[in-house]
Amino acid sequence: MVISLAQLYTFIEVEGETGETGSNPFCPNCRVRLSRDRKYRNRFAESVLSSLMVPCKNPGCKEMVQYGSLKDHSQKCGFRTLKCKYEPLGCDWEGIHNNVKDHQKKCKLKKAQAKDILKNVIA
Repeated sequence: MVISLAQLYTFIEVEGETGETGSNPFCPNCRVRLSRDRKYRNRFAESVLSSLMVPCKNPGCKEMVQYGSLKDHSQKCGFRTLKCKYEPLGCDWEGIHNNVKDHQKKCKLKKAQAKDILKNVIA
């Protein structure tokens, strides 16, 4: 079920402290005065939206996660994009987390001589 922010505002407006529509009601949760003209944090909307199921934003990942858990999933997702741990030494490989171990086993900089690495770092 998708609820628009306008519907949420209407609900809170009707359920406001005075019960009269258009009376600058208070949020039932945090008691802040609500106004269409002033920006405020809508905790009711946050709680509703955080439970919605959304797709992971990493290309290739088909997982659906709760919106409130999306940041945590994105940091652990096997399809997140990573760079090689030897990137500061000159490796330009970039790929998904699931492939990083295979790359690092055969990364050209892993077996490179120190003088060759220094050339890349200094250049």
